[in-house]
Amino acid sequence: MPLMLKDLAKEKGDISEFGLKTEGLVELINRNTGKYVVDKGFAISENEKVEGNRKVEEISVRLTRGPEEPKLIIARSSDRNESPGKFESHTCLWDPKKPEKYVGELIEAIEKVRDSGAGGVACQVMANTLSREKFYMMDDERKPQHFQEPCFGGEDTGFVFKSHTYLKKNHSIIYSTRGLTSALVGKISQQQNVSIIFNGPEGTKCLNLKDSYLHSSQNGVKQDVSEIIRLADPSQILQVTYDYDNYKTWCSRLPGENLLADVCNPLHFDYDEDIFSFFRLLESLKTGNEEAEIEGCMLSHPLGETHLHQLRKYSIPKERDIIMVELQEPLRGIIGMEDAYVSDRFSGNLVVLQDTEGYDISEGDIVLPLFITEIGSLETNQKFNYLCGEFVKKPCRGMIVPTRYFGDKYHEATHSFGSLIQTLHELQNSHPVIGINKNDAQRLQSKIRMLEQTFPNNVERRKYGAVLRDVCVECDGEQAQIYWAGDL
Repeated sequence: MPLMLKDLAKEKGDISEFGLKTEGLVELINRNTGKYVVDKGFAISENEKVEGNRKVEEISVRLTRGPEEPKLIIARSSDRNESPGKFESHTCLWDPKKPEKYVGELIEAIEKVRDSGAGGVACQVMANTLSREKFYMMDDERKPQHFQEPCFGGEDTGFVFKSHTYLKKNHSIIYSTRGLTSALVGKISQQQNVSIIFNGPEGTKCLNLKDSYLHSSQNGVKQDVSEIIRLADPSQILQVTYDYDNYKTWCSRLPGENLLADVCNPLHFDYDEDIFSFFRLLESLKTGNEEAEIEGCMLSHPLGETHLHQLRKYSIPKERDIIMVELQEPLRGIIGMEDAYVSDRFSGNLVVLQDTEGYDISEGDIVLPLFITEIGSLETNQKFNYLCGEFVKKPCRGMIVPTRYFGDKYHEATHSFGSLIQTLHELQNSHPVIGINKNDAQRLQSKIRMLEQTFPNNVERRKYGAVLRDVCVECDGEQAQIYWAGDL
């Protein structure tokens, strides 16, 4: 039967049938000491029928008791096997003036989530406040169409906290943007004004993505683009451009040595201690050797109230302390790479793999599957899953995994980093593994012919790709290199 989140939080037994998002919400409720809000909601287990279920209808009505103004209700996937972008979320409107429409629309939203393949479903009142925003959108002829109407999220600030990031080692991080958190969990728009706040041994610093540098202006940076939901169309998230110039957000130098961030407008952290306290609150939700990823928002009304609506945890790959070799013989260098992940070093025969057909993993192999366009993409999953199954079962030296990060990695979706970390951790349970920029993997592929001509005894063509014999792969967690380890 469906259960309210507060009731699930009292359960002592296994609640895995309600899925990972619900488990995360329950943990947030149980660990709350009054410093944040987890909004009212309920969960439906994976085997619970929705259509025609009176208990679902009754609990849907319970969810709306209290609010005297329109509120958004969101139905989100909560599957046992959640992964970024795999399932859908849908919103509907609770309007006290039209209560008769609400239950049917929420059940329709839940069914859409189920139709996307999810088992469990979590439904919550969205915290975002209703305000009257002035904005414009471009029509089909690229002319601005101006609006001033009620919308959700326009004055709030969405954020995603990560206790571990490959953007900067030994730091926790907060992505923040004025508007809905949805702007941060998908691919971050190049036009979007997003701030990344880093907290580490040297203090707290802020990078503003719109200007692509560490900002130190006394005047701040104006945010132009945001994501909102209009009251008139509660099922659609819109990216809009604000139509006024009086909003200055983020990035101002406060007294002291640290470059800090005003996390949003109109909410400002006035002192160093405020931002540190916020980081400490979120970091306290991390447990063990796991990355904690937390989504939430800060409301403009009441000012600065923090709402948390998702907790995800990822196991972190183990890393070795590596100082990369400085090659004395330039000819030994095969390729150097940026944006590499997981510190390690291993040697063997590098198999630059274009297809799995005809390939059988050998004990001395280091596998580089070039057919991966990105971890989690549908067109590569089948081959990659097969290869990973073989990788787990058979002895070999390691794997180099091409990742999706290229160009400006700061604009990558926040969930993607968690997915990458989890994949690398799972593979590392069997053999050593590192992640590299997929463009570097393709660059290596383009060098095979030249390497074959220069080092004919070290390069061998096969039906499934090419083999580079006796190489060393090393990564310090930020950069990587591959070089000839044996005789040339």
